[in-house]
Amino acid sequence: MAIYVNYDGIPGEATQQDHTKWIDVLSLSWGVGRGINTVSGSTANREASEPSVSEV
Repeated sequence: MAIYVNYDGIPGEATQQDHTKWIDVLSLSWGVGRGINTVSGSTANREASEPSVSEV
């Protein structure tokens, strides 16, 4: 699946019919993390933080 992005005034190399002159997205990075804290040697009473979502 191809992903394209379009910025006004910046031509890209895409040749796909609906996205001519758009920019091909070659790489994308995104992440989600959630900290979990527990007492050493125990699997009960874990404390978890809210999820942290990174920018794209």
